[in-house]
Amino acid sequence: MMAIAVLVYILAIREGLIKERRDGIRWVLDKASGFEYRAVSIFLKGLDILKRRAPNLAQFKRYLSKITKGKYQLIFQNV
Repeated sequence: MMAIAVLVYILAIREGLIKERRDGIRWVLDKASGFEYRAVSIFLKGLDILKRRAPNLAQFKRYLSKITKGKYQLIFQNV
């Protein structure tokens, strides 16, 4: 179970970084301290993308196959 959580976390960070590189970062300014921080975290951006791309197990397998370019076909057949 922990391995699945780690896999989803890594994939969410990956997707969030790709989206951030493409769209840029939206910053929010804290008026009290003057500190700037991200409006939405990389993880949440990526998790939102992952949920839309892979809402069920079959589509999640296709998504994994697509990002690995079919190199691990034997492993996906056993899932």
